[in-house]
Amino acid sequence: MRKPFDDFVEHLDKIAGMTDEIAQKALYVGAKIYADAMKDELTGVIKDKKRDALIDAFGITPHRQDRNFDYTAHLGFDGYQTVGDKRVPFQLIARSLNSGAKLSEKREIKATHFAENAVKKNKQRAQEAMRETVERLINEQIGGT
Repeated sequence: MRKPFDDFVEHLDKIAGMTDEIAQKALYVGAKIYADAMKDELTGVIKDKKRDALIDAFGITPHRQDRNFDYTAHLGFDGYQTVGDKRVPFQLIARSLNSGAKLSEKREIKATHFAENAVKKNKQRAQEAMRETVERLINEQIGGT
């Protein structure tokens, strides 16, 4: 006769080999929520054609494991925008929009804090989605509902 503890151990064995895969999937779900929120915030900040190029340059890095064995994914901008005869990194443009910049005595970019706003507004939603993803994937593996 099987004991309930035997079933529990069997379920743990099923998911033990999948913890890395489950963690990576959950991380991507959370990163996607933040990425979509950042793009939405940027849409409200810039109102011209340059916005599309900046939004298209925004993305999520592939997942990787750091030296502490934690999984990480970074959100950021890649590439350059041509302004006149100069190439300006999208990271610099985004930083200027987020934090503000003084271009000259008469020209200044007002800080919009789009990155902070996106993170603050979506932190709980991202954490909840990640938790739900982990629970769903574990339940799929152990045959639960």
